[in-house]
Amino acid sequence: GKVTGANVSVRIDDEFMRSIESGTDYVQQYPVQGAEPLYKKTIDARALWKKIIHNAWRSAEPGVLFWDTIIRESLPDSYDSCRLLAINLFSYVDHAFTAKASFDFALFRKHVNAAQRMMDDIIDLELEKVDAILQKIAEDPEDEEIKRIEHNLWLAIRKKAEEGRRTGIGITAEGDMLAAMGLRYGSDEGIAFSVEIHKTVALEAYRASVETAKERG
Repeated sequence: GKVTGANVSVRIDDEFMRSIESGTDYVQQYPVQGAEPLYKKTIDARALWKKIIHNAWRSAEPGVLFWDTIIRESLPDSYDSCRLLAINLFSYVDHAFTAKASFDFALFRKHVNAAQRMMDDIIDLELEKVDAILQKIAEDPEDEEIKRIEHNLWLAIRKKAEEGRRTGIGITAEGDMLAAMGLRYGSDEGIAFSVEIHKTVALEAYRASVETAKERG
């Protein structure tokens, strides 16, 4: 009950995932990068991973950040944010809960493409709001030295939003979609179909991002 109105995520590195795969111990420490940590503990990586999975299933928290993957594949920055949008998978099932049930991949790809472009538009709307905040700070009656820290913070936020233009296209109702398709959640067949869905999201979002970059510079 101490944290409300926010998502809680666990930052995970490649070494932790390798420890899960191999069944070896994992060393936690604080500071994480410190040569002489104030706190150090050896844990069972698989046990902690199972706890994270159970809690995520039970209450949708915590999320996970695969930090080394993020560093390799994106442009993370502590001043940047990510705009999020979720697409309802159930809405693409034709003849739901019948023997003729099928998934409309063509419409799904079209909508993912449109969603990515919408999210890029939202970034420009966000920049307009940041500009309004900067204008308000400039017009506030406080002394310039008092306003300096807040002004510089919002300048940094604006710069990173414009440079990174980070968006996240996600999904919802995956379990409902599988049920409507006659596929059992967690079965080999269900997992294979979900992989195809997520692959489609990734490729179409990347394609739309490239097309938008060509158009908008």
